[in-house]
Amino acid sequence: MRTKNGFTLMELLLVMAILALFFLVASFIFLNYYQKAKKSSFITDSRVIYRESNKIYSSEYMDGKEFNVISSDEGEKHLDIDNPNIKYCINLDEKGKVDDFKMTNGEYYLQGKVIDDISIENVVFGNFDAKFSCDYVLSNEDILEETILLIKIDSTVMKIIKALVCLFIGLLILFPFIKNKNERI
Repeated sequence: MRTKNGFTLMELLLVMAILALFFLVASFIFLNYYQKAKKSSFITDSRVIYRESNKIYSSEYMDGKEFNVISSDEGEKHLDIDNPNIKYCINLDEKGKVDDFKMTNGEYYLQGKVIDDISIENVVFGNFDAKFSCDYVLSNEDILEETILLIKIDSTVMKIIKALVCLFIGLLILFPFIKNKNERI
């Protein structure tokens, strides 16, 4: 009688398929937390910019300077902030209060009128960085364009998941047959 000293190819493939499925699920969980952290960071930076815009108007007004726009655009009054990747445009009323604002970091876009508009629900995902300026108004076409891009990426990921799941199920179905065949040899 012959003794078995190792693993069959089928057993190794099954273990590899299980590990691949495990790492796939783990990577999606990790990426989800990573995206939430990036979005929260953008929200935090946006709130800082909003608050600083009120402060800078007050300090400049005391020096006799008046302006209605605080922007990251060239030639405009701008804020000294830590994150140079954020583009912003804040319109102020005659009393120095924020009238409306829009901000982007290249991956997320946010617009509104009051600080409560700076929330996760109002953040739009998409690369609006190239189009961004104080004159730029986010349109439904822009959002639709970015949504279609996201759907294409998601469908590709889903195809990979389906292929891995089919491989896993196929290996599970074939495993008993191949195992029995290997034991008869």
